[in-house]
Amino acid sequence: MERLSDTFALVPLVFFSSEGAERSGYRYADRTGVSYEFPDAYLARILPGTPFVYHLAARGYTGAGIVGPIRPSTQVGRSVCEILDYRGFDSDVPLKRPDGYYYEADPDAGKVNVYCAQGVRSISVGQFELIVAASLSQETPLRPGTYASVEDANEIERASVDRAIAWLQSQYPDQSVVEMPRNNPGFDLVVGDVADPKLYVEVKGTRADSSVFWMTEGERAFSAANSAKYMLIVVSSLRPSEAGAGDWNLRARTGAVGGDDFVLEPSQWRGLLR
Repeated sequence: MERLSDTFALVPLVFFSSEGAERSGYRYADRTGVSYEFPDAYLARILPGTPFVYHLAARGYTGAGIVGPIRPSTQVGRSVCEILDYRGFDSDVPLKRPDGYYYEADPDAGKVNVYCAQGVRSISVGQFELIVAASLSQETPLRPGTYASVEDANEIERASVDRAIAWLQSQYPDQSVVEMPRNNPGFDLVVGDVADPKLYVEVKGTRADSSVFWMTEGERAFSAANSAKYMLIVVSSLRPSEAGAGDWNLRARTGAVGGDDFVLEPSQWRGLLR
């Protein structure tokens, strides 16, 4: 099986941005959460479907997203990628951990210093997870069209993930099932070794009796970019706080999200008023 180290498609990245101000003697047309301009030297590692965290000057790590379509910039020698599934962190994360080491460092391997002004930096899956986990507060923002309260959203999300984990453990008894940090873009669970995954699993939960779900364009693009290792699980008829909480349905589907067995409808537009 292909290892993460053998492909840039899922090796997480750090995007350094000064939000349009000069950086490293140059000025880049960065629009946080919308698009990112970078030198063509990085084209080998910045590929659609790649998860990343933002490092904004003077703030630290501020959000995460997925690389979208890439196009040439109006500036010679540069390209621009769209940003999909952008999620601003609940709170900024400093570059250093509480123990004094950089999140991007690897003290066990003797790497303790990080050149943080470099525009694009590769990090490990573990480092990516630590940064995302460090950003979390007690509450989760509501997703479009979901539930009446943050508490209800969290309850449904927790119930669906718990049931998905139990089902996956029954289907893959020889594999571990690892839950990702809550704001992880693209997928919720990994089946097998995180560094050498068998499956990336996105979990959706709903109180509805049909398998209806909400999905961002970033999540859909991730499923397409990693279709050979992707699974969508939809847990419906969830009523975790009510009588009959044991009555629920789970449907699983491997491969990219799309095709004759899906009904996909746009629910909102992303726009930029110039």
